[in-house]
Amino acid sequence: MFITAPLIHNGHCFMPEGTTISINEGGIINEILTEPAGGTLHYEGILVPGFINTHCHLELSHMQ
Repeated sequence: MFITAPLIHNGHCFMPEGTTISINEGGIINEILTEPAGGTLHYEGILVPGFINTHCHLELSHMQ
Protein backbone atom coordinates (compact mmCIF):
# COMPACT_ATOMS: atom_id res chain seq x y z
CA MET A 1 0.00 0.00 0.00
CA PHE A 2 1.18 3.53 -0.73
CA ILE A 3 0.19 6.57 1.34
CA THR A 4 0.98 10.27 1.03
CA ALA A 5 -0.06 13.52 2.70
CA PRO A 6 0.53 17.24 2.17
CA LEU A 7 3.02 17.12 5.06
CA ILE A 8 4.99 14.05 6.17
CA HIS A 9 7.33 14.33 9.16
CA ASN A 10 10.04 11.71 9.67
CA GLY A 11 10.79 12.56 13.30
CA HIS A 12 13.50 15.08 12.45
CA CYS A 13 12.11 17.23 9.64
CA PHE A 14 9.35 17.45 7.06
CA MET A 15 9.91 15.35 3.94
CA PRO A 16 9.91 17.00 0.49
CA GLU A 17 6.51 17.62 -1.10
CA GLY A 18 5.33 14.58 -3.08
CA THR A 19 6.94 12.01 -0.76
CA THR A 20 5.12 8.66 -0.74
CA ILE A 21 5.46 5.92 1.89
CA SER A 22 5.23 2.23 0.96
CA ILE A 23 3.69 0.14 3.76
CA ASN A 24 3.37 -3.66 3.87
CA GLU A 25 0.30 -5.58 5.13
CA GLY A 26 1.71 -5.66 8.67
CA GLY A 27 1.97 -1.86 8.81
CA ILE A 28 5.76 -1.81 8.46
CA ILE A 29 7.29 0.91 6.28
CA ASN A 30 9.07 -0.75 3.36
CA GLU A 31 10.31 2.25 1.44
CA ILE A 32 10.11 6.03 1.22
CA LEU A 33 9.64 7.21 -2.35
CA THR A 34 10.39 10.72 -3.61
CA GLU A 35 7.77 10.61 -6.33
CA PRO A 36 4.08 9.59 -6.40
CA ALA A 37 3.16 5.93 -6.95
CA GLY A 38 0.04 4.48 -8.58
CA GLY A 39 -2.87 3.60 -6.32
CA THR A 40 -1.72 5.93 -3.55
CA LEU A 41 -3.98 6.69 -0.59
CA HIS A 42 -4.02 10.46 0.01
CA TYR A 43 -4.34 11.48 3.67
CA GLU A 44 -5.45 15.09 4.24
CA GLY A 45 -3.39 16.18 7.21
CA ILE A 46 0.07 15.73 8.67
CA LEU A 47 1.41 12.18 8.56
CA VAL A 48 3.95 11.27 11.26
CA PRO A 49 4.84 7.55 11.14
CA GLY A 50 6.16 5.95 14.31
CA PHE A 51 4.21 7.78 17.00
CA ILE A 52 3.46 5.54 19.99
CA ASN A 53 0.57 6.15 22.35
CA THR A 54 2.83 6.61 25.38
CA HIS A 55 -0.10 7.37 27.67
CA CYS A 56 -1.48 3.89 27.10
CA HIS A 57 1.91 2.17 27.19
CA LEU A 58 3.07 3.93 30.35
CA GLU A 59 -0.25 3.25 32.02
CA LEU A 60 -0.03 -0.49 31.35
CA SER A 61 3.74 -0.95 31.77
CA HIS A 62 3.33 -2.38 35.28
CA MET A 63 1.47 -5.39 33.83
CA GLN A 64 4.57 -7.13 32.48
